Amino acid sequence: MKCSNIVLAGFMGTGKSTVGRIIAQYLQKKFYDMDGLIESTERLTVAKIFETKGEEYFRRIEEELAQKLSRVQNIVIATGGGTLLSQKARKALFESGVIFCLGADLTELVKRLGTGIRPLLKETQSSFLVEKLLKERERVYSLVPHRIDTTHLNPQAVAQIIIKKYRES
Repeated sequence: MKCSNIVLAGFMGTGKSTVGRIIAQYLQKKFYDMDGLIESTERLTVAKIFETKGEEYFRRIEEELAQKLSRVQNIVIATGGGTLLSQKARKALFESGVIFCLGADLTELVKRLGTGIRPLLKETQSSFLVEKLLKERERVYSLVPHRIDTTHLNPQAVAQIIIKKYRES
């Protein structure tokens, strides 16, 4: 294995942050949640950044953070749901270690997203909007060789699957 990072990608609500924390703790690696880091740096929630500075601004700082984190070794990274849309971010993250794409079926995603504030979903978590965003992102998600359906799995089970595949790579 040329690099030691574990990168978790996928749609919002698939468990990237939760699973990432479990993996990092189990493997004794540092954990970086990209959305959390951006919120901390900007001193605004992701939703507020979208509202006040726009999606383009957010995507630019997200891309810069992905490139920066990809230069650090032996870490676990939970990307934002749209991080892989950037070719530069995608290339950097793919080169930094083993990348996993978490997914779930539409009904489960809508249930998980509940009433949480997600900037691209605004106030409605309609299955139509979730489905539309999923279809738009499927092309980039399909580039990830390791895909895990989290629909019927708890976060610990997902973490164990990832750790096993990571050790085999």
